[in-house]
Amino acid sequence: MEIGPLSEWVTAIAEIAAVCVALFLPVYDKKREKRKELVT
Repeated sequence: MEIGPLSEWVTAIAEIAAVCVALFLPVYDKKREKRKELVT
């Protein structure tokens, strides 16, 4: 099994991070809005 160059690993990790942000950002925003409404 060959690991591959470092640039491919960095690209893959960046893509996974982008997918995680895209999936969880709406959830985070919704929680923040709800918390903001409770305070005011």
